[in-house]
Amino acid sequence: MLFINIACSVVIILYILMARNGTYSKASRELRVAGNKYETNKIDISKINTFIWTITKDEWEHEGDAQLSILFQIRKDLPREKYQRENVSLRVKVRAYATPSNADPRDWPAGAEYDRVIRDWYYNTDDPLSKNSSIWRRSGGDRSEFGLAGISCRPYETLTIEVAVTSPDPILADSNPKLKIVGSHPSSMIPQILIARFIDIVGLTISILLLLLMNLLYFLCIHK
Repeated sequence: MLFINIACSVVIILYILMARNGTYSKASRELRVAGNKYETNKIDISKINTFIWTITKDEWEHEGDAQLSILFQIRKDLPREKYQRENVSLRVKVRAYATPSNADPRDWPAGAEYDRVIRDWYYNTDDPLSKNSSIWRRSGGDRSEFGLAGISCRPYETLTIEVAVTSPDPILADSNPKLKIVGSHPSSMIPQILIARFIDIVGLTISILLLLLMNLLYFLCIHK
């Protein structure tokens, strides 16, 4: 009985240490980042201006493709049709570029900036909020979201995103507009991410069951 108690305790302690110290940290970080929102505070879209968002690796560790979007809080005093693409007056231009971080081992030219906006068959417009744009739009609950661009995030780089308001929308300016970036899982990470997910879900369940079993056996022994 003493051996079982010790064994169960060791398993539980090892699991907790793995979770806290990041034995599978790379996959876990990707798992936490991808699908999790990373948002700005409210931005001003009531006038022509440029919002600059600098993201360091300490703030967001994602490496791979990411989706940039703008979020609106749906107001009850506005018809929901106002949040349809054809009724949005807002127009923006997106620029994203990388600069080296302090940890970057590469030899960058002085003042170098590298474009990180994805341009392909899907991200094929510089006017993402236009009526003719095919970039995604989502709406649910009390939020409406419009895709703006695809962004490439690479190791050791500090990412700067500039969103220039070229045509303001004073009505939606009161809908708490924010920028959001979401990381996509790189395909090479899928096996590690699945393992991390398995450990996260099953590991805790097994630890709890072992703890219950340990206490149950101890209770049965002392009441023989």
